[in-house]
Amino acid sequence: GGTNQITLYLSLAEAGASRGTYDLSGGSLAANYITMGAGSATFNQTGGAVTLSGTQGRLSLGTTSSNAGNQYLLGGSGSLAAFDEYIGGVSAGTFTQSGGTNAVGASLVLGNSATGLGIYSLSGGSLSAPNQFIGLAGNGTFTQSGGSNTVSSNLYLAYDSGSSGTYDLQGGSLTAATINLNAGGVFTQSGGVLDFTTFNHTGGFGNFTDLHLGREAGGSSDYNLSGGSLTVNGALYVGFGGSGSFSQSGGTNTVSEFLTLGMAPGSRGTYLLDGGSLAAGGLSIGASGSGSFTQTGGTTSITNETYALSLGVNSGSSGTYDLQDGSLSSTSLVVGIYGRGIFTQSGGTNTVSNLGVEGQEGGSGSYNLSGGNLIADYEFIGSFGSNSFTQTGGTNNVSSQLYLGLNAAGSGSYDLSAGSLAATTVFVGVSGSGAFVQSGGTHSMSDGLVMGSDPGSSGTYNLSGGSLVTPHEWLGSSGSAVFTQTAGTNNIGTDLDLGYYASGSGAYNLSGGSLAAA
Repeated sequence: GGTNQITLYLSLAEAGASRGTYDLSGGSLAANYITMGAGSATFNQTGGAVTLSGTQGRLSLGTTSSNAGNQYLLGGSGSLAAFDEYIGGVSAGTFTQSGGTNAVGASLVLGNSATGLGIYSLSGGSLSAPNQFIGLAGNGTFTQSGGSNTVSSNLYLAYDSGSSGTYDLQGGSLTAATINLNAGGVFTQSGGVLDFTTFNHTGGFGNFTDLHLGREAGGSSDYNLSGGSLTVNGALYVGFGGSGSFSQSGGTNTVSEFLTLGMAPGSRGTYLLDGGSLAAGGLSIGASGSGSFTQTGGTTSITNETYALSLGVNSGSSGTYDLQDGSLSSTSLVVGIYGRGIFTQSGGTNTVSNLGVEGQEGGSGSYNLSGGNLIADYEFIGSFGSNSFTQTGGTNNVSSQLYLGLNAAGSGSYDLSAGSLAATTVFVGVSGSGAFVQSGGTHSMSDGLVMGSDPGSSGTYNLSGGSLVTPHEWLGSSGSAVFTQTAGTNNIGTDLDLGYYASGSGAYNLSGGSLAAA
């Protein structure tokens, strides 16, 4: 108990062979400085209040080139208030907090100089500091298994070139305005709650179990990745309950499970990829909120074959993907499920095994191709609802089949005005309805064109420009089909069949252009 008032310094174990211990369980201690020197120094605070006042009010551990152990133990109901805290100035220092409060007015520094080593362990209580430097010029390690850490301005990991800084979040909560992860820095989260406004990742390594941007409704978070590597072993949510944005101009981002943009209703998530690489197990753009993905460079790959890249997943959601440059690869791309999905491609390369533009039960999907390359094994336009594909440029290469109106409730349309479309077989109206409009470009098939395939289906083809090349054309296989040609060329290698089976009906209306069949 009582009061201890020191005008300037409290120094513990200043000389190399000395030993100094201060136990504070109650009362108050006030000073300008507390320093720990070359000997064995311990400050054990389980209660009471320590105040290091003024703009020079500082706690310094590891102030000499070497020491026999400098440590500050804070627990119980103790409170510490200082302007600055330097843990590991030029040698080693350790701060262990199991309880109490540690309020820093300006900066908490771990590893101040190139030879400094600072260690902070937080398992309980609260820590607050406007700025925290985990490895300023030296080495810093922060391990949090409990308690709360609040950073009102900047948290730096490996501030100077050649420094190293590690933050290991295992439990408790970390709230920061801005987190800066630089080369030489490591941020790991295996538990606890992380909230931030901005995360600047220019180098080093980030490792998370799950990562949430914009966790709560009304909140917002930004993650900027320009170098280093980010690994999320679970899911990455950009806009979980609030709004989140992820900007990547370099580095690598690896997500084992789903990357989701716009998770909850009312949430919003955006992702801008300009360089580097993104690899995710699955990618959901607009799960129940709104999501947008813009790619102007770099590579995106969906790595889990059982997952998909999906746009507009649940009712009321919306998802957009704008591919301007770079490459995208996935096993399955679904544009519009129960929400609204739009895929726009003006450049780059999109490689997919199965492309489905198939909004259903109130959902809608559209794919707009004006440049670049689309490479697919299969394409399904309008499997369930009314969906469209518009091509004004670029190339669309389908190694197998292209289906318009696959199921009875499906309606699919394809509008080709420029560019090239190549497929093995094109079905216009399989069990539902399909419409193909060609005013330009080239459309070629290695097997044939089938219109009105199943009983009850319908297919239309309007050719007013460009060229159509196919070995066979079956108009009204078992359903109904109408081909209208006012211009352009239609070159059929072998047969043109109208009403192939008994239930089929086919009509060809020629008023312009040229038609040639063997």
